[in-house]
Parts: sequence; C-alpha cells; structure tokens
Amino acid sequence: MILLEKTVKTFLATMSCFFFGSYIIDKHKHFIRNRKMSYKDCVKFIFWNKGRNNDIELTEFFKVFKGKKYETISHQAIGKQRIYIKPELFINIYKKFIDQIYKEHKHLSEIKGYIIAACDSSIFDLPNVTLTRIDFNIKDHDAFGKHRIRARVSGILDVNSKFILTTKIVEKSVKETTLAIQHLNDLKKRLDITKFITIYDRGYTSIELMLFTEKLNSKFIIRLTKNAFKKKRRQIKSNDKIIEINLTNSIIKEFDNEEAKEIAKKMGRYKFRIVEITLENGTKEILATNLSPEEFNIEELKELYGQRWSIETGFKKLKSQVMIERFSGHRRIIIEQDFYASIFIYNLATAIQWDGEKQMKVKKRNPDMEFIRKANFASIVGIIYIYMEDILSFDSETVNQVMDFLIHQAKCLYHQKNINTLQMQRMLKIIDDFILQFKWGDEWEDYKPARTAEDSTNDHPGNPKPTH
Repeated sequence: MILLEKTVKTFLATMSCFFFGSYIIDKHKHFIRNRKMSYKDCVKFIFWNKGRNNDIELTEFFKVFKGKKYETISHQAIGKQRIYIKPELFINIYKKFIDQIYKEHKHLSEIKGYIIAACDSSIFDLPNVTLTRIDFNIKDHDAFGKHRIRARVSGILDVNSKFILTTKIVEKSVKETTLAIQHLNDLKKRLDITKFITIYDRGYTSIELMLFTEKLNSKFIIRLTKNAFKKKRRQIKSNDKIIEINLTNSIIKEFDNEEAKEIAKKMGRYKFRIVEITLENGTKEILATNLSPEEFNIEELKELYGQRWSIETGFKKLKSQVMIERFSGHRRIIIEQDFYASIFIYNLATAIQWDGEKQMKVKKRNPDMEFIRKANFASIVGIIYIYMEDILSFDSETVNQVMDFLIHQAKCLYHQKNINTLQMQRMLKIIDDFILQFKWGDEWEDYKPARTAEDSTNDHPGNPKPTH
C-alpha cells in the first residue's frame, strides 16, 4: 500500500524555502519596509483566500494568522503589494510538490510500467472588467457578437492518482496542440517522460504532436476525427493497422513548433498505428498510437482511452469544489497567482484523499451488496481552508498534527455508491445512445444532450454552490 502522508508532511514543513526574495519583482525596491503585511504574509494570504469579498478575507486573515482582532488593511493595499509577487512562486510550489511525490513513490500509479496521463483544455471565466479584457487580449463586443472574458486552461492529469502534473492558464486563442507540446516539454524536465502514455481527444489530431512525442521517446493515444487519414485507412481492411504518411511541405508548414518541423523534414515519412474500437454503446472510434500490439492490444487500448474522462472530472472539481474561478483580482498577475495556488490546493486535497481511501475501513451493513467508496473531495478542500493557518505554519509538529487530522477526516467523510445501481445507470445510458444512433445515424453525437454545458449567451451565469 503506497501512502503519501510522510512525503506531504515533509514538503509542508519545508515549504518556507520557497518564500525567498527572488520571486519579488525588483526586490531591492519592494517589500523592503516594515508594513502590516510582509512578503510572507502576502503569499500566505493568496493560499488562504477562499474567493469571498477581499475585505472580509483580510479581516479574518489578520484575526487568525496575525492574532490581531481589530486590525486590517484595505483590499487596494494588498492588491498593490501582490502585483510585485511573481506567479512563478506558486508554479514552482505545485510542481515541486508533485515531483517530490513521484520521486519518492516511483510506482505510484503505473500500468505495465507506464504512467497513464490525459491531456485536455477547458474554458474558464475571468472577472468581467476591462482591465482583465486587456491583459488577456480579448476583443470588445462588436457587431459580429459578444466576446466573453475567458481564458483557456490546459493541463495533463494522471488518470490513476488524479494529480494535475502540469497546467497553464493562457489566452483563449492559444492552440490546444501548442499547449500540449509545452506540457510535454515541462514534464520532460521534471519526470521520466519515456514512462508516459498521454491520451488525447479529437481536438489533438495532429501529426506535429505525434512527431514531437516520438522525439521525446514517449507514447500517445489520440482519438482521431472521422475524416482524419481517411484515404489511408481505406486501403487496409483491418481494425488494427499501420499506416504511413508522407510528410509533405503542405503538412510541415502548418507546424508551429520548430523542432517538430526539423524532425519532419529529416523523416520524410511517418508510420503509426491505427486502431478501431467499439464502445459499449456501439459507437466506433479511431485511435492513433505509437504503442505496439505486443504492449497493448485493442481491448487494452479501449480501456486506456476510457480513462481519459478523468481530466474532465478534474476540471469539474477545480471549478465547482476548489472554486478556482473566484479570482481575487482583475490583473493577469493576480489571476495567475490565484490559479496556481488553487492547483496546489487541489493536489494537496488529492493526496489527502488518496491516503484516506487507502486506509478506509468500513463495516458492510449489507454483505450481499458491493459498494464503491470515495472520500468526499469537496469536504477535504473545505477543511484544508479551515486549517490553512496550521498547514502554512512550517512547524513540523503542527504540520504532523493537522495532516493526521485531515487524513482521519478523509477516512470518515466518504460517500458510497451501490455497484448494481451504477451498472443499471450505465445500461440506461447505453440504451439512450442506441436510440439516438438509430434515429440520427452517423451524426447521432451532434444530438446528444450537452454535458452540463453553460449557456454561451448568458453574460452572468452566476456561481455554483460553494463548498467552503
């Protein structure tokens, strides 16, 4: 049984080593005078901030962290100080936390010696103000339509451990494949990328991405669009085949990555495996991969691709449970600070959930029924914010006590689902899909209900129910 408790405690106790001056913009000019909020206080406040009104957050912060019941500062004052803190501080904290876990637990979530990861992107809402619109290069409303203030968030998530390994918040106009290549470059520097199988959905049908992954000696599974490589696929009547693509100048000129361009020019032709799988609802999907049949057969590839949904669940947790879209400022630098601090909170909650579920011992009330039990992630996140003072104390004894309490709570705060009920719900979903296929043919997916999609015409969609 792999437990992360010791690694997490050590990291939290030594986290103060990140709070040094190199993360201050012009450190010889800013944070040099004694103020009500020091540099370390500002960093702690960013982790502490739960997305409520900043004045309320600051008043509570002074009372809890600084022991000053009747003292505070204005949100304008903290905002002026925060713009001199580099977001790289929070990026490095969440990355080093993950790197430490995977360094000390090398076989944390491996399948056949590989870490199965999923890459995808999502659209996040930003503060509806002009300053944010300018910082993220968003057009003003015009005669052709409204341009909502939103950003693209892309990341790679381990589908078994559920940790977010790398992520970015950027302009909505940035291409998904460009971000995917940046993520792979980042993981190459931090972890053993040759042990990764990265799964992508249809938006990542790209020879450029395939070639770049090959260059890193890593593995990929990409769900192709129906018309991708259609002529080549028709030539071989098999559900598991190797196709070869001529890397012509017209293909190469579409590449954005210069390394991928050089690789393509040297190779001239590129071979990869095409697999046709049939899902439970009868849908046929085409997967491209550089995994050999000896490593993973068709059924195993189908099972791996099915795990890609974990990253969709991860984005949902970030939005509805970590409340990541409740940014505490309008400037890009503050939005990035909040975003990457929330990624650390998400990964910390995931580590606590992991240990809680591994140690969970629940007596069966009905021995004839099988249940799936999961620690309540939303409750874990809420409790982390309550005990943030102890988590950021950097005192080993205090950190040990609070982590013991959090893991104990994770064991107790769980929800369970009857396996038979889940299987029945799954069968009903498959029947619904069959009915849509029978009615609409090959285009049936266009008529599926939107998966909790928001109304794109609604400028003020409101906030979901908070968990903390």
